[in-house]
Amino acid sequence: QRLYAFAACLVAGLALMMLSLIVFARPIKFALLFTFGNIMAVGSTVFVMGVNKQLRMMLDPVRVYATAIYVGCAVFALIFALL
Repeated sequence: QRLYAFAACLVAGLALMMLSLIVFARPIKFALLFTFGNIMAVGSTVFVMGVNKQLRMMLDPVRVYATAIYVGCAVFALIFALL
């Protein structure tokens, strides 16, 4: 069941990212679809590893800067798209 949820979330995320390329001329729709697709694709690994292990790995001292940049870019993309 966890692998099915992982696959479904990953495919949905990739589909949203592909749909964002179709609406590339409309910046708001592009930013929303691409950002949510990216978050879903990355978040799909939660079904494989679990929430606690995913967060521990993301907040590992080696990866904490990459995590902060990723989350910051996703938040700024949504803020700038909606304003």
